[in-house]
Amino acid sequence: MRVYRRVFDERVLVADVICTTGTADLLFPDHAKNFRQYGVLSLEVTPVDRPVIWKATCWFVDASVPAAGVALVFCTFNREHEITCVLQSIASDAALVRRLSRIYLVNQGEPLLSSEFSALRQRYGEKLEIIVQANFGGAGGFTRGLIEALDNPTITHTVFLDDDIEVEPDSLFRMVSFFDLAKTDIVIGGQMLDGA
Repeated sequence: MRVYRRVFDERVLVADVICTTGTADLLFPDHAKNFRQYGVLSLEVTPVDRPVIWKATCWFVDASVPAAGVALVFCTFNREHEITCVLQSIASDAALVRRLSRIYLVNQGEPLLSSEFSALRQRYGEKLEIIVQANFGGAGGFTRGLIEALDNPTITHTVFLDDDIEVEPDSLFRMVSFFDLAKTDIVIGGQMLDGA
């Protein structure tokens, strides 16, 4: 088993091991000195003297890496159906919901009263905080969500999302994992999550 790091057009061997049992661990430290030395990691399995059945692979990082405290901020105005669909999609991924510190929903329109939304609110519990205010547009709504996040000492990162987005929960989970490993303040542009 070999792990390679691809940086630009170069493929560098990072670690290798000969596996004689059912499982194998490949441990390797991070020797990159700057961001240009980071690249895509890939795993290669080559049979030596008999066929191989590859069942599963897991990547782990040092447990001492602190977990990011991520808050999602939504701003909505009279789009109860749309925001309900978005929150239902996120709620479908239990692992993502566990990793989120808070979801701030800034409602600048009519009250959110549907039975679907009420059930969703109970499902999220304290993780979903609804803030009701007058309509100050997107800038005012997202700013209010940011202010709430800044007042929460457990929040390290804030993500601004539209109330009518279609997003795979796994994309958000990967973003949270990325924040865990980021060593400096990071900004991710919306185009990085564009599935089109």
